[in-house]
Amino acid sequence: MGGTRCVGVLACVVVLAGAIPPTGGSAQTSRSARVEGDLVEEATTRRQYPIRVAPARIQVDGVLDDAGWDGALGVELPHEVRPAENGTARVTTACRMTYDADALYIGCEAADPDPGRIRAYVADRDGIDGHDRVVVTLDPFNDQRRAFQFGISALGVQYDAVMAQQGVGGRDDGPDAQPVDPSWDAIWDSSGRITDEGYVVEAAIPFSALRFPTPAGPATWGVYVSRWWPRSTDTELRSVPWDRSNSCELCQAGEMTGLEGITPGANIQLTPTLTTSRTDRRPADGGALTTGDTDASPGMDAQWGVTSNLTLNVTANPDFSQVEADVAQLDVNNRFALFFPEKRPFFLEGADFFGTPIQAVFTRAISDPIAGAKVTGKVGDHAVGALVARDAVTNLLMPGAEFSRSTSLDASSTTAVARLRTDIGASSTVGGLFTSRDARGYHNRVGGFDAFYRPRSSVTLQAQALRSDTRYPDAVASAFDQPTDAFGGNAFSVQADWTTRNWMANASASRTDEGFRADAGFVSQSGRQGGNANVRRRWWGGSDRWFSQIRAQVGTWHNRDFLGNQLDGGMWMGLEYFGPGQTHVGIWPNLFMKQYFAGTEFTGITQLFFNASAAPVGALSVNFGGDWGDQVDQANARLGRQLTLRPRVSLRLGRKTDLSLQYSHQRMTRDGGTVFGADLTQLRAVYNFSVRSYLRAVVQYRDTERDAALYTRPISERSRTLFTQLLYSYKLNPQTVLFAGYSDDRDGLIDAQGRDVPLRPLGRTFFLKLGYAFRP
Repeated sequence: MGGTRCVGVLACVVVLAGAIPPTGGSAQTSRSARVEGDLVEEATTRRQYPIRVAPARIQVDGVLDDAGWDGALGVELPHEVRPAENGTARVTTACRMTYDADALYIGCEAADPDPGRIRAYVADRDGIDGHDRVVVTLDPFNDQRRAFQFGISALGVQYDAVMAQQGVGGRDDGPDAQPVDPSWDAIWDSSGRITDEGYVVEAAIPFSALRFPTPAGPATWGVYVSRWWPRSTDTELRSVPWDRSNSCELCQAGEMTGLEGITPGANIQLTPTLTTSRTDRRPADGGALTTGDTDASPGMDAQWGVTSNLTLNVTANPDFSQVEADVAQLDVNNRFALFFPEKRPFFLEGADFFGTPIQAVFTRAISDPIAGAKVTGKVGDHAVGALVARDAVTNLLMPGAEFSRSTSLDASSTTAVARLRTDIGASSTVGGLFTSRDARGYHNRVGGFDAFYRPRSSVTLQAQALRSDTRYPDAVASAFDQPTDAFGGNAFSVQADWTTRNWMANASASRTDEGFRADAGFVSQSGRQGGNANVRRRWWGGSDRWFSQIRAQVGTWHNRDFLGNQLDGGMWMGLEYFGPGQTHVGIWPNLFMKQYFAGTEFTGITQLFFNASAAPVGALSVNFGGDWGDQVDQANARLGRQLTLRPRVSLRLGRKTDLSLQYSHQRMTRDGGTVFGADLTQLRAVYNFSVRSYLRAVVQYRDTERDAALYTRPISERSRTLFTQLLYSYKLNPQTVLFAGYSDDRDGLIDAQGRDVPLRPLGRTFFLKLGYAFRP
């Protein structure tokens, strides 16, 4: 850098980005790499895979003997990209790819020196983490910004996901991996079987399941194939090498050429649903449960490929019941709303189109939709998304600098979202977002711009600026001390990341005005401004060494309100070890912390976070995490000491039975006593009849005890809840489903007067859901 000088990590990253010229080449070229020590040899061309039409029909049965495989494109997986760094694969994988007018086919023979150690289990779709599996990644636009992943386990269990440049989450492979959202589902065929030599997988991916442009001549798609070989280390093999100094994973994919005469078609799908349920509830004055009415609710979902790259989804009277129970979380000593992920199919389709650095779109804010419509896709260089939904319930989240509050309006509302993102250069984008939420006497509107810039392969910059305009009904404004007239506020965020093979640096800054609201999203804190910066160093080992990776990190963060009070901040460090037995151990101390709450500044706060996990064999995985140290007692505005423990054990009995036990313990001590002790136990037991059906039982028990003498206001000394659910599921595909189940809620407490109320029924629900996907 010579005489280059900068102040702060963010400034240094920006200077680095400007001082080093961006890599050249068009969207059709990128870099591959061979690493020897710290030396990286770069090439300017991507590996080419010329594909040919299948000469005959292929039946997906896990046996690659159909005549349609004759002359198919051969794809080998010679590179071990983790834990080794583009080393020679220790097992061979021979894949073939071909296509016809309807589908793309992939078949792979995965050799294994000890087939008895193959980790393969009957499971629900998308549940193949830790399994032996093959994953193909397809970038139909070949724009290196968005791709689809299709995975097949050794027993044929399906996994599908969207890989996006930005805006979604899911996988935690570190800052050098693009985010993946496994909640996206497609309808496709797969099969897998274990053999004496290893295993074989086969899949047919209909072109109607994808959106892509249809050029006049042969099409070129980005593609690479991975094989996960989980043993003592979770080994990944790929068809292409991976440059760890290049944060763009899709830029390193190969190119599948020669696709002719293919089209996604109209992709019309109609999915009628019928949901029947009965909920019995305890009356407000106590007593036995009151039997509820049986409710039968028909609905309809429709999907139409308006063009080859635009999809319209419409839903009428949808059933959005939470068949999948949320993982319970301890909400003791929390000031801000807890986040629960979206799981409903209508909202998951194309969800990554609406993702931005500030979460201004969070579809779980639409609680009980009556009807909705959505358009997503890409036209030329422009990715577009539009959503409108009518909601029978209007839930409000009111953020603040020190805590958030929530309420509901007794009125229906309409939510609308519009999103446009335009490609700039090889891998950068600029975009705009507008959201609107309206009900009687209430509105919230948000608009703004965002940008993603990759000046070179190791540097990314993101920024977003938003403006909101809000008006609450008079009753809400009065009850929650909010402005009685319309009010507004701004929010902005900027982030810079620098990622190389051994070093990573990150810096960000953000500001959210007191009046900023994003009611169609999830912004739980306002009235704050601040930033953070951190640096990380990685040391790489290998599958034959005592470690596969070691990480050391140090960082600082600082947030203030608009009166100058330091809401929180300090310094943090971290040390992580990854090794044999898929072992991970990490510790993260927080030092020199300050926190402002309820008019008091607390200083000298020290905390220690820790986590350890291992999966020594396929049938067993264990995890133990938690934290210990100083913590502000939020209910009483005092500084105490808090211990949190979170052990978890997952056990597989044979290939079909899964057991998971998770326990959380949280205890706060202060002034020689225990302010509270909270325990949460969660048990899940699943028996998988096949890859399409399972029976699942869930038990969640929560018990919280408090010392009333250490509280400044009357409070119940003990509260308990018990939730149980039994569910049978059959899925022919993600939309053709049968769910039948029962759930039960109970609660109990010791109230402020010392009366002990044992666990008693609070409510119970019986439900049945049917859905069938018609594809004309």
